[in-house]
Amino acid sequence: MSPVSLPRKVSCVAPASTSTAGLQALTSTVNKCAEQWRNAFNFNFNHASDSDKCAKNLDSSTSLAERPAEGAGSPRQMLGTKWKEYAGCNDWEGLLDPLDANLRREIIKYGEFVQATYTAMDFDPTSKTYGRCKYSKHSLLAEVGLPSCGYRVTRHIHATSGVHVPQWLTSHSDGDATWMSRRTSWVGFVAVCEDPKEIERLGRRDIVVTYRGTVTPLEWVENLRDILTPVGTPAGGDATGRVDCEAKVQSGFWRLYTCEDRSGRSASSEVMDEIRRLLKLYEGEEVSITVTGHSLGAALSLLTAYQLGADSAFRSCKSRRPVPITVFSFGGPRVGNRAFGRRMEEMGSKVLRVVNAQDVITRVPGVPMLNETSEKELGWAYSHVGRELRVNSKESPYLKPDADMACCHDLEAYLHLIDGFFSSSTPFRSSAKRDILRLLVNQKSNVLLKAAKGNCHSGTNNKFRYDADNYARS
Repeated sequence: MSPVSLPRKVSCVAPASTSTAGLQALTSTVNKCAEQWRNAFNFNFNHASDSDKCAKNLDSSTSLAERPAEGAGSPRQMLGTKWKEYAGCNDWEGLLDPLDANLRREIIKYGEFVQATYTAMDFDPTSKTYGRCKYSKHSLLAEVGLPSCGYRVTRHIHATSGVHVPQWLTSHSDGDATWMSRRTSWVGFVAVCEDPKEIERLGRRDIVVTYRGTVTPLEWVENLRDILTPVGTPAGGDATGRVDCEAKVQSGFWRLYTCEDRSGRSASSEVMDEIRRLLKLYEGEEVSITVTGHSLGAALSLLTAYQLGADSAFRSCKSRRPVPITVFSFGGPRVGNRAFGRRMEEMGSKVLRVVNAQDVITRVPGVPMLNETSEKELGWAYSHVGRELRVNSKESPYLKPDADMACCHDLEAYLHLIDGFFSSSTPFRSSAKRDILRLLVNQKSNVLLKAAKGNCHSGTNNKFRYDADNYARS
């Protein structure tokens, strides 16, 4: 298909004529919206939660690398010539129900990359580095407990909110609005597989783009922009001046992806520049691009895959082998309309959405009865993209049946459910291997502690086992 372009430059500055009264009204509205989201998801922008404090204590005893890997006792298999099937070339036909063991491991692997973005980000709003990555790209994976994954981070990704916050507001010392001051935040990274053994196992060199979910208050505000806007190729893609008026996406996601900071950078341009550099560096090799994210990150993953597919420079290079583009998303919201989904299919990008049946975020934005079930296609109705792998937190023997909304959307809960899922008739297998400790730390009030106690393990790390058992009893 013909590439399309951004209809207009995204402006990140409020009109000069905006009145003080208008800004105060906007501030009040933003604060109310943020408060509603904080209450709904138990978020606290100013204080570390008990789970955060406990996680720091537990991290002092062991790292992710010291815990048994998913599927311990079942070595990861060579994907070899079948790697394209696991990347979705046949839309994962025959691999989802029952869930193929190799595919399960690959999905969890990418989920661990997304988990790394949460671990690596500075969540302390009083810190000078709030909203940024705590580690350099060279040390990130080792610091979060993934030193032997075979990948190397090559670039950080930053996103800028299009919400203008006036200086008089952010300079207040009463704390009411200081949480709004961070407009540009670290949202993920680009990494490439460099370990020869892992490349051989995968059957190709894999480039992964990873996005975290919503964290900063201004990102929550962007999430509330429930308006569909025509989508084109953002900055960094092919600019022909043409606009796809049928394909539309949620404006808040689009602004976060394309809005430029003062230096002219956007998440879009950073990702595209790095992908082009890596493809040129590894020209002639078998290469794949995998984009993965949770929540807001799932939405950004779809926009990245769309941009790659629409970029004529990326698609038309005859000297390069075709590069498959695959999206593995966790707990993602709807992003665009049906025309957007059709464009994604025409481009050949493959999308596998992991959805918890109890996760309300996967059912927004839009009006449910007008989104997926409408016989008549409506240009302003939202629709999901790609294949779905549906899990259900009610089927886990370790989670309470009435687990709250935050738990149902939690990334670690998703990885726990994927590890346990076998088929629609066996929604949670007895041979699940994933350690439930992190889930216990994140969602203690939603975990059945008696069931969890027997599943908290850390191999030979007896001190950590003692700490975990004590935490389960507390």
